[in-house]
Amino acid sequence: MKLAITIAGREFSLGATKSVTSPDIAAFLTGTDVDDQQQGTKLVNPYAQSAWIFTAVSILASSIAQIPFRISRVGSDQAKRIRALRGSADPRHRAICRRALGNDIIDSGPAVDLFNHPHPTMDRQLFWEMVVTWNALRGEFFILPLDGDDQPVDLSDRKPRVQRMLTLDTSLFWHMVQGYTLEVWRYTGSPLLTPLPSEILMPSELIHSRTPNPYLYWRGLSPLIVAGVPAQTDFAGEQFQKGLWVNNADTGVIVTTEQQATTEQRAAILAALRERKRKAGTADRPLFLWGGAKVDKPTLSMMDMQFLETRKFLRQEIFSIFRVPESFAGFTADLNDGGAGGSLDSVKISFIESTIGALCSTIEAAVAPIVLTFGD
Repeated sequence: MKLAITIAGREFSLGATKSVTSPDIAAFLTGTDVDDQQQGTKLVNPYAQSAWIFTAVSILASSIAQIPFRISRVGSDQAKRIRALRGSADPRHRAICRRALGNDIIDSGPAVDLFNHPHPTMDRQLFWEMVVTWNALRGEFFILPLDGDDQPVDLSDRKPRVQRMLTLDTSLFWHMVQGYTLEVWRYTGSPLLTPLPSEILMPSELIHSRTPNPYLYWRGLSPLIVAGVPAQTDFAGEQFQKGLWVNNADTGVIVTTEQQATTEQRAAILAALRERKRKAGTADRPLFLWGGAKVDKPTLSMMDMQFLETRKFLRQEIFSIFRVPESFAGFTADLNDGGAGGSLDSVKISFIESTIGALCSTIEAAVAPIVLTFGD
């Protein structure tokens, strides 16, 4: 039934409208599977569909978000000394840096308030988690400094006043290069998906940090490009296992007959098989066949069993790409947690020094222009 209403001589339809959104886009927005009759379920959104990618990225994001972000006030001469000693492996040099940075930590003020409450729609925990999540998924992240009215702040101004910060979807940024110079960034916003409308932003109005990308200088290299193959393989194995258990651990049946069955007989056999099969957790009904038909139930082959066992190695590969130890996800069967000096403690220390330390240095370098707007 179609309903319509006339306003000022114009007729407006009130009937249901058909969505023009493609299945792939709709699946990406909702994080669901795409069931194609030819290809089966596809991996469209690895972060929402792969358990191992979600776990690895979540561990990175939550670990960084739990580290306090502190700002120290140091003189220019002392700052040069700290930068020179910071990359040293000597424990004495590290102690000097920690002592110098810990002497004059700023506990209050506009800079501290900004990083404690970056935006009315985003608290400190969510802000850092989004920064690390975009960096892990896309190989880059954008931070947009804003004033009190949510307008972009040009950090190249003489006295910029940053009162808010937002981290935005990296896939919505398009770099506009003229000649060999990055002129502007084009941001494509949407009212239902993003907190800001579409804008043209100058490079000095954005904080852009990226991982090395030998193929495209202006953008970072997404780790998902490398993790795509193991994630798709693991997703296929997961869907195979899901279908097996949803089907009451039944791999299907093969019906053989002495003579070729007619179309009506095949339809009757298929109807009987469908009537027999029930949902998971419910016993299947008895099946009666005639005309010498026999039912053979195939079992899982060694290749199928090995296919399922391979998921363990795929998990290890995905975690190694994101540089996250499996023990942080609860897989500690092969580790010895026997106290100080144990292998589990060594893994934790290595994770902090290599992965977390590198991420903290990246974030520190990225937000330094915002911190410097509040003074030396």
